[in-house]
Amino acid sequence: MDPERHPVLGQPVREVWEQEWAIVEPVVKKVLHSGEPVSFQDIPLTIYRHGQAEKVFCTFSVSQVLNDEGAPGGVLVTCLETTHDVLTHKSLEVSEKRFQDLVKEAAVGIIVLTGEEMRVDIVNETYAQLIGRSQEELIGKELFKVIPEVEAYFRPNIDLVKRTGKPLYLFETPYSVQGHKGPIEGYLNLVYQPYRESDGTIRDVIVFCNEVTEQVRAMQRNEERQQQLLSLFEQSQVGIAILEGENLIFRMANPFYGQLVDRAPEQLIGKPLLEALPELVGQGFNEQLQKVITTGVPFVSNEVAAQVVRNNQLQTIYVNITFQPHRRVENGPIVGVFVVATDVTQQVKARQALHAEQIQLNTILREVPVGILIANPNGELIYGNPQVEQIFRHPFRVSKDIEAYKNWALFDPLTGDPFPLDAMPMVRTLLHGETVVGVEMKLKRGDGTWGYASVNTVPVYDDQGQLLLGVAAFIDITARKQAEEALRLSESRLRAVLESISDGLYIGGLEGITLVNQAALDQLGFTTAAELNRHIGTLAEEIQTRDWQTGEFIPVERQAFARAMGGEHVVQDVRVRHRLSGEERVVRCAASPVVVEGKVVAAVAINSDVTSQRQAEEALRQSEERYRQLSKELENRVQARTQELQIANLDLTRSNANLKQFAYVASHDLQEPLRKIQSFSTLLQKKYSTELGPQGFDLLSRIVKAGERMSTLI
Repeated sequence: MDPERHPVLGQPVREVWEQEWAIVEPVVKKVLHSGEPVSFQDIPLTIYRHGQAEKVFCTFSVSQVLNDEGAPGGVLVTCLETTHDVLTHKSLEVSEKRFQDLVKEAAVGIIVLTGEEMRVDIVNETYAQLIGRSQEELIGKELFKVIPEVEAYFRPNIDLVKRTGKPLYLFETPYSVQGHKGPIEGYLNLVYQPYRESDGTIRDVIVFCNEVTEQVRAMQRNEERQQQLLSLFEQSQVGIAILEGENLIFRMANPFYGQLVDRAPEQLIGKPLLEALPELVGQGFNEQLQKVITTGVPFVSNEVAAQVVRNNQLQTIYVNITFQPHRRVENGPIVGVFVVATDVTQQVKARQALHAEQIQLNTILREVPVGILIANPNGELIYGNPQVEQIFRHPFRVSKDIEAYKNWALFDPLTGDPFPLDAMPMVRTLLHGETVVGVEMKLKRGDGTWGYASVNTVPVYDDQGQLLLGVAAFIDITARKQAEEALRLSESRLRAVLESISDGLYIGGLEGITLVNQAALDQLGFTTAAELNRHIGTLAEEIQTRDWQTGEFIPVERQAFARAMGGEHVVQDVRVRHRLSGEERVVRCAASPVVVEGKVVAAVAINSDVTSQRQAEEALRQSEERYRQLSKELENRVQARTQELQIANLDLTRSNANLKQFAYVASHDLQEPLRKIQSFSTLLQKKYSTELGPQGFDLLSRIVKAGERMSTLI
């Protein structure tokens, strides 16, 4: 209300609201007398405020107020100004009218669906034409009763939008409806937009439909062509890629392009050029590609140097490149660049190195430890390096044609016959274009000695496939041939040594015996060495290899030869059966590994027939057994005799004790008279030796000595 009218407490209402009293007074009186409250919504009023008359809208509520005695004493008037809400509502009505006009004129199909029944509230002619109906056939109708064939697809989308309150965007969506004149099919870009009420609830959904059938079908045709091209690109022997957008994002790259930049196509596709290949920054490729997109002018250049990361190292490669403007549809806008790149690194580097190679070639030909001859197609020898002269021990022979080759002293190393002209490697190369490898020839050298060479020849052609040259390489194998002859003689001597050994000897592996002497064949009952060239398990079964004592079969892996192949040095006695006679023999097999450069390559074994030795050992064992039995019997007898002697010894011990006791008593009793005899004899010698005379003294001396001996005995 007008601030100038406040405060108004204590003043009559008719004076405060003089302009409005004519409207308010009847209402106040009615409530005051009836006691029933009344309310009025959005009542238009003209009031004076802010220095001017204003039209406003208010919602009134008038109710009776009782005094202290309970009688009507006045009324309570509450007033809520709703001017803003009323004006907003009217504005919305205007906006809705404008919206409906806009919908009708829109170039895209628009439909507003309301309620659970999906009833059509608003629809424009464009939408009606999309489904082959008129607006009148749709307004107020349930959409899916008009076109039930699309409900299964479109209703879930509408329900999702109403449930989540979020718009839904679908592109290039196929649709098919049954129109009055037949089926209508096409593609739509769809937007499902929720429409909220003032309380936030969603009852309506606005659907925008933009028909893109022609564009989609055009793109499909283009994609089919692109797929055909991509299929060709995948098999192409050149690098091909498609880059699109301002950032030049890889949309396609074939395997050869991936090899070119040392990345898998999957590492490139979907990434901008400088993100996928950061090493290209500053090399000008990005700018040139952008220029092609901007100008539409293709770019072609050969042997362009580019630095790319290969094997985790920055390397320089050379490529022939073509940048072609790329359009998704014919005559459409340029959206990217079609890139064709051919790796010519090898060609460029080969050309760059060609001069250096030419310089090095003569040095190589001079220094290579192989004799080189070069002839033109007529057979004329136009080059021979110093090694040829060294091999032949003769200055370079100038030969004008193929017939002149007869003057070369070349022989068959096996027969010693002159080598036929048409069989010579250089002749076969010049006349038939053959590449000849490893033909051995015997040479009569210029100094009269013999030598050997292994000859390889190759034809050299020009770009048109015409023969330019024939090149022959002579490898001096004289030392090898001499070594082979020495080896042959050594093997012959070895064979003689093997045959001179009386024990069986054989050499080989698990798959068979490759070297064996006659003694081994005779020992086991084989007639030829070839019979032994079989798996040792088979051979062991045929001769029944067993434990020589128990007769139990020995598994192959525990036999001496197999253990030697495992690196052991083994001596093992086994019982075998002669294959021809069936005779049982005991053989001692001493086997050892043959080690070359730390690896066991074979095993060697010597078989000695120890049947007689084992038989003698068995006889000795039986003799020792009989000896042990006799010894046991003798021991028992000795024990019995010992017991008898022990009893006799006890008796003897008792007898000796008695004798000792007797001797003691006897000696004690004889001591006294003997001492007196000795004493008196000694006194007689001292006092009466002169009276006794010599003879008497001698007799007395004998008595004294006899007393001493008697004392000693006692």
